[in-house]
Amino acid sequence: MSSQKRALLAIDMQNDFLDERGAFAKRHRDARELVETLGWVVSAARQQGDLIAWVSSTYGVATGAPAALHGQTHTSGPCCVAGSWGAALYGPVAQLPEPHDVQVDKHWYSAFRDTELHARLQAAGTNELWLAGAATNTCVLATAAEARRLGYAVTVLADVTTAGTLGKHERALHELAAAGIPSRSWADVLGAGRFELGGLGEGTTLVCGALDGCVGAATFDALEAEVAWSAMHHRGGVVPRLVALQGDRQPDGVEPLYRHPADEQPALRPWTPTVDRIRRAVEAHVGHPMNHALIQLYRHGKDWISEHSDKTLDLVRPSYIVNVSLGQRRTMVLRPKRRDGEDAIQRIPLVHGSVLRMDLETNRRWFHGIKQEADRQPRISLTLRHIGTWWNSSTGAVWGVGAPSASRAEAEARAQARAARPAAQRELEDRAEAEQMLRLFRDENVDPNFDAAAYRPGFEVRDLQLLNDKPVTAAR
Repeated sequence: MSSQKRALLAIDMQNDFLDERGAFAKRHRDARELVETLGWVVSAARQQGDLIAWVSSTYGVATGAPAALHGQTHTSGPCCVAGSWGAALYGPVAQLPEPHDVQVDKHWYSAFRDTELHARLQAAGTNELWLAGAATNTCVLATAAEARRLGYAVTVLADVTTAGTLGKHERALHELAAAGIPSRSWADVLGAGRFELGGLGEGTTLVCGALDGCVGAATFDALEAEVAWSAMHHRGGVVPRLVALQGDRQPDGVEPLYRHPADEQPALRPWTPTVDRIRRAVEAHVGHPMNHALIQLYRHGKDWISEHSDKTLDLVRPSYIVNVSLGQRRTMVLRPKRRDGEDAIQRIPLVHGSVLRMDLETNRRWFHGIKQEADRQPRISLTLRHIGTWWNSSTGAVWGVGAPSASRAEAEARAQARAARPAAQRELEDRAEAEQMLRLFRDENVDPNFDAAAYRPGFEVRDLQLLNDKPVTAAR
């Protein structure tokens, strides 16, 4: 929690500035994305006890305004006329204010000029401000400058503000920086306290600050050094990131088995100290075991993962899929699988130490992925799962949730019988199993109504490497 008393000022989030039919609707950032991000900032601010102030303009029609007004208020035609559609909060924004929030109407660019905003902030003991809204080069700029003169610590949230063009936006940020007013990404200031961003996908939540007891500034370096990284192949090519597997590997070779569309998975290794510490903290957070971790190193902004759904063949139900992010912030994109859901795309900032608690229903109905982002520093992602399928690396026996055998004894007997068959017959059977498993993986990846029961009775093949090999022909 910040040591200062903070307020979020949401400036001019009105139809005339954001709706495409508005008087000054030209903007460099998509209004839907801006509002979605603002919603998360508001949620974060509320959970940290911050004051929220909604600042709206009322300009009316300017007639013969003196030159002294230029640069301080709108003087070029009707804009935000009192009581008009243009003065109302932009569609989705109207759902965000709550009764105890501060509401301020202004007639100048600055939210402080001839308003009660300063008095309201002082009465609340506020000395730090976050600024968001429109437009960066007019009302946000003027409000930030006056707030600085009044003694507030001011931060402009650069990706929650918008201007008519990107050039105007960037020039305004440069002018603010020259005046000692920093601009930052909203995601970079999330570390100010513990809070949750809900409403993601269906039942999914981003939690910041939940791992403060075991994740610090040095955690990334410790993980990068202790994890045995390797390349992973998919469809014959190397995936654009490094990977590792860790989990509850037993001394007799039994380990949890998580299968997905990879040609061949790296060897699963026992928990290393830092991973195990994080894993135990996540278990306490979600309330169920986590016995398997896929650890991925995004080395730079060119490393990425395509939109997909995780494969649930081997998962215990109900359970969460949990992603822990360390290092550089990257953005996870959630996109509905249904064709009419394009407007519902969500962009989730995965900041250092954050925990994304994904419900299986989100995984079923939404794609998720990490796109390329320029000039990104390394990030480590730990995807933790509760696996209910087991594999004996010594005998090849597979049992549990995603296998035909429910018990180890039954699985060992089946593995023994399979090993006794002729090699060509065994390969034909295994190839047919792998092809069926791959077909179901593809179905789960695209169908928002996919039922995990389709995987029954389960599979005994470990991966899809066999599909890349030349078939063995039986001797004549």
